[in-house]
Amino acid sequence: MKILNFIVSGLLGDLIHSLYACRNICLKEDAKANLYIAEGFMGEPFRYGLNKAFEDTYRLIVEQDYINKYDILPDNLAEPTINLNSWRSRVHKTYATTGAYDACWTDIMAETFDFKVGQYQWIDVSKLDNTTSGRVLIHRSRKRHNSAHSDFITNLTEMPLFITTNHEEYEQYEFRELVEPYVVNDIYDMASAIKSSRLFVGNQSSPFALASALDANRLVELCPIDAAIFYRGESKYSRKIGFIFEPEKSMSTNSYQQSSPDDKNVSTELANDTSYQNLLDIAFAHHQARRLDEAECFYRQILRYYLNDFVALHMLGVVRSQLGDLIDAEKLLQQAIGINGVTPQAYYNLGNVYAGQSRLTDARSCFWKALSLDSNFILARQQLDRVSF
Repeated sequence: MKILNFIVSGLLGDLIHSLYACRNICLKEDAKANLYIAEGFMGEPFRYGLNKAFEDTYRLIVEQDYINKYDILPDNLAEPTINLNSWRSRVHKTYATTGAYDACWTDIMAETFDFKVGQYQWIDVSKLDNTTSGRVLIHRSRKRHNSAHSDFITNLTEMPLFITTNHEEYEQYEFRELVEPYVVNDIYDMASAIKSSRLFVGNQSSPFALASALDANRLVELCPIDAAIFYRGESKYSRKIGFIFEPEKSMSTNSYQQSSPDDKNVSTELANDTSYQNLLDIAFAHHQARRLDEAECFYRQILRYYLNDFVALHMLGVVRSQLGDLIDAEKLLQQAIGINGVTPQAYYNLGNVYAGQSRLTDARSCFWKALSLDSNFILARQQLDRVSF
């Protein structure tokens, strides 16, 4: 087996993203990696020092099938090496020229190291975490926040776990009364916890880099800075990423626009928006699998930035009905019908909500309307018959 030597450095999230290049170069060259961690080489200093970074990452990195050896860079290594921090030159040059970043992590790595984008996931762990199985996980570092996070966390219908390797992060989390702390030993245990969870919610920090490397279901809280583009473009390659955007930002290279309340055709206009479609696809997948809390989270993410999206309003109304909140479901379905009054399924679902409240006259009116729009709507006919006696 051919062996290639690589150098990697910090910060920790950058190191994790750099492993994507390491894996793909090894696949291209039919090789395995001797990976050496070091300070310098265009990388930023590790926050807690080189030895601590090596200790924290060792278990995770040696388990990857493309790694032959992982160690601290020796002083006497004379063999040729590939510097996995070389992507920084490309990024810095672009920023110096244009004043902005222009690509996501995957595109940057593929362009810098000349490989074709293939399988997205580049890290795996064999261990599963029973504590986080089926749970929503939250992590939020001390920097890179946006104001929409408060809406997200207060709208969750279950108490998530706040995962960290440092209990001080939990103590400094402003919504800690809404979460349960879960402290793990190192990033291997964090990766295991994220892999086992239903949904990971983080900001632009190393735990979210881990969630990306695992290609877990994830939402990233995007801070309104230029580097947000590193994450937003990943929706081209992963269908499991969604975004918590800062509200009221104009739709430009680095931000998204909140929809106008008067826009009645927002769904049509967004049909080619890959980030919108990605969020919708994730929401549908959770909904079809009866993971209603997760589906609700993603539908609400869409509505936070596209206020009058008929599909998200309609389906959120269905979710709320399935969760037993008929009052909220009624309001959402009425709002959806106010935007699009020609979809028979919406009237059918509102009719079921009225029937669940024993408002049979209103239910009959909705089922009749659904049938007037689609005379072959068998379910609407059956429900009309049920509420007519």
